[in-house]
Amino acid sequence: VVQARLDRSVCSWPGMAGILQNLFGGSTGGSVPPRTGTGAAGSQPSYSFARLQQLYDRLSKFRESDLEKGGDKVVEVVETVRQITEVLIWGEQNDTHFFDFFCEKNILADFVKVIGLPKAPTAVKLQLLQTLSILVLNVRNETSVYYLLSNNHINRLIKTPLNFEDEEILPLYITFIKSLAMRLDKETVKFFFLQYPEPTFHLYVEATRFFDNRDQMVRTAVRTITLQVYRIDDKLVRRFVLLHAAESYFSQLAYHLRDLWLRLDAAASGAKEQQDLSAIQREHELQQDLLVYLSDVFELRVDELTEVLADRLLNCAMLPVLLKGVLAVKAHTAIIDGHQRVLMPSVALFLIRQVFDIIRVPCLLEPLASALVQPSIPVALAYVLPQGISPTSASSPSNSEEDYSPNWLREHFLDCLQSSDDAVFLLSASVLHGILRRAEDRDLGKPHDEQSALQADGGDSAGVTSDGSHTKAQLVEVERDEVAGSTSVAMDVCSGAFADCKLDVYLTMLQALDRHPMQHPETLAVFVRIVSDILFTPLVLSNVAARNQVWRALHSASQATACRLKELMFDCMRQNDCGDGILDIFFDEWELQRTPLPEVARFCGDPQRLLPASVWSSPSQQRGARPPCTAAMSSVCHGADEASGRVLRAFLLARRMLAGFPQSEKGSSVPDTRMSTIDEPVPVTIEASGNFREGESFDFGAFGRIVCGVPSTKGRCTRYLLLHDYWFMLVAPDATAPGWAIVKTLCPIWQVQSLVDRGDPRTLQVFLHARTVQVYSGDAYVDRRGAGRAETTCVLNFEDVRRCHAANEHLDGRRQKIRVELMQKLAMFVGKCADDLQVLDLP
Repeated sequence: VVQARLDRSVCSWPGMAGILQNLFGGSTGGSVPPRTGTGAAGSQPSYSFARLQQLYDRLSKFRESDLEKGGDKVVEVVETVRQITEVLIWGEQNDTHFFDFFCEKNILADFVKVIGLPKAPTAVKLQLLQTLSILVLNVRNETSVYYLLSNNHINRLIKTPLNFEDEEILPLYITFIKSLAMRLDKETVKFFFLQYPEPTFHLYVEATRFFDNRDQMVRTAVRTITLQVYRIDDKLVRRFVLLHAAESYFSQLAYHLRDLWLRLDAAASGAKEQQDLSAIQREHELQQDLLVYLSDVFELRVDELTEVLADRLLNCAMLPVLLKGVLAVKAHTAIIDGHQRVLMPSVALFLIRQVFDIIRVPCLLEPLASALVQPSIPVALAYVLPQGISPTSASSPSNSEEDYSPNWLREHFLDCLQSSDDAVFLLSASVLHGILRRAEDRDLGKPHDEQSALQADGGDSAGVTSDGSHTKAQLVEVERDEVAGSTSVAMDVCSGAFADCKLDVYLTMLQALDRHPMQHPETLAVFVRIVSDILFTPLVLSNVAARNQVWRALHSASQATACRLKELMFDCMRQNDCGDGILDIFFDEWELQRTPLPEVARFCGDPQRLLPASVWSSPSQQRGARPPCTAAMSSVCHGADEASGRVLRAFLLARRMLAGFPQSEKGSSVPDTRMSTIDEPVPVTIEASGNFREGESFDFGAFGRIVCGVPSTKGRCTRYLLLHDYWFMLVAPDATAPGWAIVKTLCPIWQVQSLVDRGDPRTLQVFLHARTVQVYSGDAYVDRRGAGRAETTCVLNFEDVRRCHAANEHLDGRRQKIRVELMQKLAMFVGKCADDLQVLDLP
C-alpha cells in the first residue's frame, strides 16, 4: 500500500511522525485525500509524476501579490506546498525522477525566496520551514542531499531575517537548523563553513544567538547544534569555532550561568517555608541544565575548547561569584558596592557541590578545589580570587616560595565547617566530600605501580609530563608544611600524605560530631556518610599518622556523646521519668542502623537544602534513604527531649562509625559498602511470654478481660480487651471453639498510649505506635505484618465509667512499668559504652 510505504519511509526518523501530523493535517497512519493517480476506485492513490508536475504548475501561477492579499490564496499556497512535500518524500524512497524534477525546476530556490519575502504571510513561511525540515531529515540519497545543501541556498535561508519574536517562527527555524546539524560530517560541513571572502559559519553562529532563549525547546536545540559542530574533526572548522567561542559564545555562557546563580540566590533568600520551594526548584533546574550542557562540551575531549571554556567559567562565574559567597560566611550582605549581589553561603556551597557532581575535567575543578582546601596556592590563582575580607598578612599574594602564596580563602571555608547553621555546615562538608571523590576518580584505572607510589611515605616532586600536566611524583610529597608541587586537589588526598597543616580540614569536620547541634535528624546521618566516604579509604588509612588521628577524633567524639547521654539518662531516672521520648528515639534510631546511610549527592543536591533547616522535610522512603521521622520522634524533637534526642542520635552514629572503622590499612575500596549496615540485636530487652498472632485463636480462659465495643464500617462490633501484662489485645469469641478467641488487634503494651475521652468518660482512645524493633525475648512473638505501618487509633466504648477507667489504669500502668524497666536497661547499656570508651585502643 502506497500510504503504508510513505508511513515507513517518512516516519523512520525519530520524531518524524509528530512533524508529519502537523505538516499533512492529520495522522500519518490515516487515509490520504483523493488525488489524481492510477489507483483503482476506492483504493489508496498512487503518487504519480504527473501529479508532481500538476502541483508545480499550480505553484508557478502564484505571484507575490497573491501572497499579500491573504485569504484563500494563502490557503491554496500552503496546501500546494504541503502536497508537493508529500509527493517528494514518497518519490525519494521509490522513484528518483521525482527529486530530479525538484532539482531541475529549482524549487528549493523558490522556497527560500518566498521565506525571505518581507510581506509573505506567516502561515506560508511556517509551511515552508516545515517542508525543508522534513526534506533534510528524510532524504537518504547522497546526490539528493548534496543538491539540497549546494548552491548556497541553505546558507542564504539561515541568514534570512525573520520575525523571531513570533513564538511559532523561532521554534521551526531552530528545528530546521538542528535538522541540518544532524547531517554534519567532515564532508557536508564544507557546504556551511565558507572560507571566502572571509571565514563564515552561519549555521553555528546564528544558532548560538538563541542560547539563552526563554523557550526550553529552543535552548535544547541550540545545545544539540553546537555539540554536533564541536564533534567535527576539521582543522579549519575547529579554528573558527574556537575563535568564536573564545571571543563571545563561551563568555556569554559563563555570564548566563552567573545570572542563573544570582536568580537562584534571590529565590532562596526569600524562602522561609516549604511552599516557597517551587520557585527555588525552577531556578535550580535551569542552572542544572546549563551545567549538564557544559559538562557535555567538556566530555567531547577537545583540548582547545576545554581550556577556553574552563578559563571563561572560572574567571567569569565560579571564582568571582561562588567563592565570594564562601567569603560571606561571617557577615553576609546581599549587595557589595551597591551593584553586585553576593550569594548566601549556603547557596554558594550548594552550587559548588553541583559543579563537582556534574563536571569532571581537572582544569576546571582543581583551581576551584585548591582555592578552598589548599594551604598555599599559585600566585596566579591568588591574584584572581575575590578580594573579600582577608587577613592583613595575606592582603597581597606573597610567600617565601617564589610561585606560591598563603591561601587566606581557606580560613573562610574552615569557618563554614564550623558554622552552627545546618545548611552551611552540611553543604560545606559535602563540598569537601565532592572534592575528595573527584580526586579519587582521577586515580581509577591507574597502573598498580602508580597506586603504590601514591601510598609511599615520601616522593620526588620534580618534573611534568610532556603535555604539561603534573606527574604523580608531584602528588606524593608528605610531611611538609609548604606546598611545593602542583595545584592538584589530589595532592593531600590521593597521596595518603596528611601533614598537620592539611589534616586540620578533616579534623575540623570531625569535631562537628561533638559540638554541632544538627537540628534536623537527617543532618547527622548524612554527615556520618560523608566522614566514612572521605576517611575510610585505603589511601587515607595507609598513612599511619593520619589513621591514628582519625581514630582519635572518632573515639573522642564517641566518648563525649556517650558521657553526655549517660548524664542525661541518669538525670531522667532521678526525676522518675520513664523517658518516653528517649526510648522512642532510641528504638527508631536503632532500627535505622540496619539501613544504608543516605546518599550524599542526592541529599545535598536537593534544592530543599536551601530552605531553613527547621522546615526541611525528610526524604521519602526509598532504597538507600532513611525513612521519615515518626510522629513520636517529631513530637520529641520539638519538645522537652529535643536535646536528648540529638545526643542519642550522635551517640548511635558515632558508635556505628567506630564499629565500621576498618581494622586494616587496606580499608574499603568500594564506596557503596562503606559504613555497611549493622546486624546487631537490640541491647535492651525484656523477658516476656506469649506467642500470639493476629487472626489466630487461642484459649483465653486464664486471662482477665473487659467487654467493650469497637466502631467499624459494619457498625458496632463487640470485643474483649484482655488484661495481659505485656500485650494490648482485642479479641472476638471463636464461634467454632468454645472458650477460645480470635486475636483481632495485637500490639506490645509499651507501644500503646490510652486516653479517656473528656466528652464521654465511657470512651477510651488507644493510640498504637507500631515499631519493628523486638524488645520481648523468650517465646514472645510479634506479628511482623504490622511492621512499618502508620500509627493507628482504636476507640473503645465501655458499658460504664468504672470499666473504662479500669481499662485505662491497666494499660497505662503496665506501659509505665515496662518503660521504666527498659529505661533502666538502656541507662546500663549507655553507661557500659561510656566506660569502655575511657580506654583508647589504637587499631
